[in-house]
Amino acid sequence: MDAQFCKQILDAQQQALEAIAFNQALPNTLNDLCRLIESLLPVPSARASILLLDGDRLRTGGAPSLPKAYCDAIDGAQIGPAAGSCGTACYRRQPVFVKDIVSDPLWRDYRHIALQFGLRSCWSMPILSSSEHVLGSFAVYYDDIRGPDDSQLELIQRFNAIASVAIERSQTSRREQQLLAHIQEANNRFHAFSQVMTEIAFVFDKQGHCVDVFGNIDKIYEGADPNTVIGQKLSDVLPDELSKPILSVIERTISSGLPQHLEYTLPTRDGLKHFEGRAAPINAYLKEDPDRPHVVWMAIDITNQTDIKKEIQRLAYHDELSQLPNRRLLLDRLTQAMRKARRLKKYCGLLYLDVDDFKPINDIFGHSAGDSFLQQLAERLTAIVRETDTIARMGGDEFIILLDTYHSQRGTMQNIAQEVANKVVDCFSRPFLLGDQPYTVSTSIGVSLFNHQTPDHEAILRHADQAMYLSKQKHGNCISFYDPSG
Repeated sequence: MDAQFCKQILDAQQQALEAIAFNQALPNTLNDLCRLIESLLPVPSARASILLLDGDRLRTGGAPSLPKAYCDAIDGAQIGPAAGSCGTACYRRQPVFVKDIVSDPLWRDYRHIALQFGLRSCWSMPILSSSEHVLGSFAVYYDDIRGPDDSQLELIQRFNAIASVAIERSQTSRREQQLLAHIQEANNRFHAFSQVMTEIAFVFDKQGHCVDVFGNIDKIYEGADPNTVIGQKLSDVLPDELSKPILSVIERTISSGLPQHLEYTLPTRDGLKHFEGRAAPINAYLKEDPDRPHVVWMAIDITNQTDIKKEIQRLAYHDELSQLPNRRLLLDRLTQAMRKARRLKKYCGLLYLDVDDFKPINDIFGHSAGDSFLQQLAERLTAIVRETDTIARMGGDEFIILLDTYHSQRGTMQNIAQEVANKVVDCFSRPFLLGDQPYTVSTSIGVSLFNHQTPDHEAILRHADQAMYLSKQKHGNCISFYDPSG
């Protein structure tokens, strides 16, 4: 090629690439490519054609110099092993150069159409995408018997590559437009639903900026306007102990591509509320920045469910009348105390107390007075022990105090338990008020000390119960320790 011809090729390529860069409509770009290569080929009768593959059929993309009737006649032709130059090139995924349409068997089914319009030879190359998918074909027709030389092949290859860029970019742009249209439609629907939904949804980017809000945010912040929330960053409106876990979930949702959730507590206009945040990735949310990842965060108010769970938990482990731990919770804490005693190889203590002559209270004053007495007793016992000790109601008028104290010497542990038992006896010395009547009763206390050698919690309770009945036999109002020696 001489320098002048090379410059013409470069100018033509530059012109075609500029059209693609400025998003010229694909049919116009393909027609321009055909005209440009026709102007560069040495034979004036050269007529170029670009066909687009639609499934397994070829559609006219650009062919400004070919008769429209011919283009209409071959439009929709199916590709195959003997489907003319273009259909065969797409089928084989390799160039097909037919010098003589009259004699070449590949044109058997289309020969009469080509000859009707004076077309005698056809050179075709498949147009491949960057991922090697067939996009269509680039062909040059002549009205005489002719085959390509090396310079013509190079020229066709150059423009074939430009056609590939134009077609692939157009398809990508069309897919993006369709996707954005679907997203916009979905957003419109979501906005409509958000006006009536009870929950609140936020859209966050990876850095925690709020991009969108759906639902009645006034439920959380009185008088809040979604427009004042959009654009804010989580760390600007929430304390670190809350914003950091939420941001971590957002980042994990984006990186994994999987839904995540987080339970958290948030101060609202109605006080502290418990929420479950459910996060899911959402792609191409902003049409102006479709590659920017986002997460939709649904804030679900679970305060009622949380309160119900807590109440169920409380009822399962606490005595309803006295509000003290029940037998189930006591056994759990006693098991923990035994493990600790074994680990430390130290003694711990448990007090079993029973009210002396409780039955007359119910008989004389009624069961409501008996309930009031037990509630007053629970308050007094709670006041004389440490917060880490456990007071449990075993049922009726029987209570247990599990000490959270450990000592390596049995005698020292016995002195500690004796001191607590003395406080219990002392709290009975003050009259209880039944209605408007003062009433005084006493208690019998049994104490069991245990260490790493005690076999199980049933043995501890049995020993304390035996010691308590020993106090009963002494006419009550006294303290007895279980003697392991018998």
